[in-house]
Amino acid sequence: MLRGAVALAADLRPAATAGAAPPGPRRGDVPDPGLRDSPSRPDRRYRAPVTGSRNWKKRWLPNQHGAWAMLVVPFVVGALTRQRATGLPLWWIPLAVLWIVGYCLFAQTVTWIKTPARRRAGLRTPILTYLAVCAASGLAILALHGLCLAVWLVGFVPLVVVALALVRNHEERSVTSGMTTVAAACLMFYVLRCGGWPPLAPGLHDGLTGLLLYGYFAGTVLHVKSLIRERNNPAAARNSVLWHAAWFAAAVVLCGPWLGTGSPWWIVFFAVALARTTAMKRLQDNGLPFLPGTLGVVEIVLSAAAIACGLT
Repeated sequence: MLRGAVALAADLRPAATAGAAPPGPRRGDVPDPGLRDSPSRPDRRYRAPVTGSRNWKKRWLPNQHGAWAMLVVPFVVGALTRQRATGLPLWWIPLAVLWIVGYCLFAQTVTWIKTPARRRAGLRTPILTYLAVCAASGLAILALHGLCLAVWLVGFVPLVVVALALVRNHEERSVTSGMTTVAAACLMFYVLRCGGWPPLAPGLHDGLTGLLLYGYFAGTVLHVKSLIRERNNPAAARNSVLWHAAWFAAAVVLCGPWLGTGSPWWIVFFAVALARTTAMKRLQDNGLPFLPGTLGVVEIVLSAAAIACGLT
């Protein structure tokens, strides 16, 4: 009789509590994955799908915003110094298109390498489009200047191969990778200033400008890394300070009154660059955080100053 009463109570319990709220989770319960990932319940692990304009930007535009200054400044300085020396040839226009679109192609190729095969379908159209534009720009350069500029492939191809190999080895964030891409970007200064084969001699002044641009942009790799990805690594900060101090000393020797092979404004420029990397790291160590956007504004100002130094 007792067992029958217990069974009857168990049968009646759901009916008695039909209008009540369901009981909360008990210790040991496994959460429903559908509820965990639902946008109706805020959870920091939930990620909204990338759609619309965000998806378009992700598939078509590089997400390395700091690379644009590194891409543009050597090109602009090279073009303006060539204009001042002998006049700027017409082939600079398709070369500019090839340079910008080629960088987009490189960036999407990096994304292709890092993306699993099952998710690469959305990258195929941007890559093929960029390839077509690069091919058309290359044909325009051939029509205007022949194969003379092809001599620079001896420098560009190894740098691109090394950069992609580092991506394949998951080392695209390494210092070596950053220095490699900076070298490729600064090589464009000499392409514009010297032209194709046989090259125009840039002279000591303009020849030194390309090297000093490399010193600055390679320093930004170390500077940004010491403040963002390796902000807790004292060696990263030390390497950044040592790099900037070495290039400041080089500017004093090369652009000072002893040799005078470059603009003396480079001495001031590298002094400011050294002060900025030292001061910003000290401020960060004292509790002041630096967002990537803040670093970007500072580097835009210094990039504009680098253009001015390269033209004086």
